[in-house]
Amino acid sequence: MRDGRKIWQWEFWPFWAFYAPVYGQLVASALRNGAFAHFCCANPGIPYGGLLEYSKNSLTRPIAKEFLPATVEVPASADAAELLRSATEIGVSFPMIVKPDRGERGFFVEKIDDQPALDDYVLRMHLFLRELDLRGLHADKERLLVQEYVTEREEFGVMWVHHPDWECGRITSIVHKQLLSVVGDGRRSLGVLVHEDERAAYHESMLREVYSERLSEVPSSGELVPLVEIGNHSRGATFRNATPLADDALVETMTPLAHAIPGFSLGRFDIRAAGLDALRSGDFKVIEVNAVNSEPAHIYDPANRLRDAYGDLLAHWRMVEAVAKAHRRDGCTPPTFRDLRGAVGRHAARLGAARAALAREESP
Repeated sequence: MRDGRKIWQWEFWPFWAFYAPVYGQLVASALRNGAFAHFCCANPGIPYGGLLEYSKNSLTRPIAKEFLPATVEVPASADAAELLRSATEIGVSFPMIVKPDRGERGFFVEKIDDQPALDDYVLRMHLFLRELDLRGLHADKERLLVQEYVTEREEFGVMWVHHPDWECGRITSIVHKQLLSVVGDGRRSLGVLVHEDERAAYHESMLREVYSERLSEVPSSGELVPLVEIGNHSRGATFRNATPLADDALVETMTPLAHAIPGFSLGRFDIRAAGLDALRSGDFKVIEVNAVNSEPAHIYDPANRLRDAYGDLLAHWRMVEAVAKAHRRDGCTPPTFRDLRGAVGRHAARLGAARAALAREESP
């Protein structure tokens, strides 16, 4: 098992540890600008600038429908029949994506292939809601997004920035997310392929649990076996730096999408497309938009040096500060420290409820 070796790979460090230098920069920014939550003004039209407690559906909804997968919003308390009925009404069937309207870093994001998987998801979601109730949080406000599964496996994250003083926006980062997979050779079983693959082995414990009934299968020679369907770093996706591919054509393609979102100046579009040419031409689907909580994810390229990763990350947060400063000049008022502290506390409690729900499900 190589799960334990992840500690030596900085791209796998815990979020709180990797971001330690950013916290220091945020404190310095708060002192310079006289407001602890100064950075929230980077996106003045989004609660807390899109740091937390914002609706993902509210960000994507204004984008032209041709760029979006079919999506319906339902109460998180819905049963499986209601979820399936809502999906059917918008023309979505298995497989489908189900995820919280408020969430991050793959939190409860699942590809649902069939009825048993949907039943299992609903069970886990209801356990989560029960944990929220126990903590005195508003479980009745939780919403789910049921979304068409986009079959293109090329996934990109395009970081967009538009400073109020600029004539047009800019693309400051592109990450190409390579979803975790292995290739069969006609001899080794799936379990052996996972164990011997450098990237898959880092997630072997999770994969052995997910594919427990298929580990003895022997994929044919050259057969690509997808292991995850979500382009999330915690799910094993490899992030490759594709920033040099940003050009005027892509900026022109992304501009109307960014401008469609009220009060949005900075964030990352997560996109699925057939390839870079399709991305440039606008033949793609935006599966999610992240705001000030996003990051230039190309920094996690395994070929990147830690020093360079921090250089790009800290430069990004300096840009956040500059954009927020311009919006404050134009009238944006950031949340108070007390308001932001309360939001962070609620967010942490939600994550705690999610962990408790998963532990409850796994207990005998």
